[in-house]
Amino acid sequence: MKAPSTSDYKQPVSSAGLRRGSSGYVLLSGMTFQLTGKLTGEMSVGWGQQQSIEQSFSPIEGFLLNGDIIRH
Repeated sequence: MKAPSTSDYKQPVSSAGLRRGSSGYVLLSGMTFQLTGKLTGEMSVGWGQQQSIEQSFSPIEGFLLNGDIIRH
């Protein structure tokens, strides 16, 4: 599980007049695995949400799937 996140910008308002910045969270659960002596990886699934500080935007949320395979 990851802690809540925030995004802050040096220029708080875009050239279009929109306020920049957001907050959100990611909840993940996963596993690591070893396929062969030289091939390992990890996989996780979860849910995430990000909300802009600009009130005209709806939150973005959804299912997350992450994974990688590493050759040693």
